[in-house]
Amino acid sequence: FTPPPAEAAAASDSSAESPTLVHELTLFSAFAHVGADTMRTLTVLTASIIAWAGNLNYEKADAVSALVVSVIIMLVALRVAWEVVEQMQAKLWVRGRVGPR
Repeated sequence: FTPPPAEAAAASDSSAESPTLVHELTLFSAFAHVGADTMRTLTVLTASIIAWAGNLNYEKADAVSALVVSVIIMLVALRVAWEVVEQMQAKLWVRGRVGPR
């Protein structure tokens, strides 16, 4: 199915606009996922070097590094959730479903 030329032109005009907020949020989420994986890899490497060099318990070093990364991931996840709620509220506001009473 190909849309009529008028509809195709309208679709191409809307896609030429700046990226939508949902697209930006998706990219931010993907970037946060890659960042979390990278942080976890670096903390495991650092914890293993510290445990090896300092004769420390590697299980405790790994557990502490996992907790640090988990807290950072939770903060980023809360930020993403906050953005989703704000976008949903803005979309509902524009449609007239939500507003001051």
